[in-house]
Amino acid sequence: VTNIGGINALVETGNTNILVNPSFEHSTFSTSWTNSAGTFTQETSVLISGKASAKLVLAAQTMALTQSSTLYASQFADGVQGLAMVRIKSDIALSVCAIQAGTVSTTDCVTTTTDSKWGLYKVPFILGGTSNGISIASSGSVTGTVYIDDAFVGAASLIQDAPIIGPWTSYTPTIGLTGGTNTVSGKWRQVGQNIEVS
Repeated sequence: VTNIGGINALVETGNTNILVNPSFEHSTFSTSWTNSAGTFTQETSVLISGKASAKLVLAAQTMALTQSSTLYASQFADGVQGLAMVRIKSDIALSVCAIQAGTVSTTDCVTTTTDSKWGLYKVPFILGGTSNGISIASSGSVTGTVYIDDAFVGAASLIQDAPIIGPWTSYTPTIGLTGGTNTVSGKWRQVGQNIEVS
């Protein structure tokens, strides 16, 4: 954020984002996004970057929010490494997937957490020669609120694939001890090749 002639403005430099409308600050924040369900509104209180995020309120609906871009697509025809990335805050498990040549991938995807905290979700994929984009979707009918910010699709140099982040699962194992037993409980989830315990 910088001050230009008394006006506070968000200035981006060196950005290779090919999405037409990625940041949600402008009054036409929903331009170029296809939204299958929910009330798509601009949110100025719950955000993580800039001055606004997007908010979707779902009431027993299947969410499918997508944006696909043809910008520079012909330059990607030889198979350029790309990245689809977005920040999401929600208590609903969603799939963040790459869109290549107008088709939502079923393999280049990550699943969001359901802890109602901002998470950054990255999906590496090979950019297509006709169009590329991002899809944020539920696996079925869901109820809840989803906040979205900082959507990005573009060429990127990656050093690591996106991790698999699974849902939190409760457990109550019994641990045998000399002279008795002790019962503990908690939650676990898969994060990449590791297990995270809470």
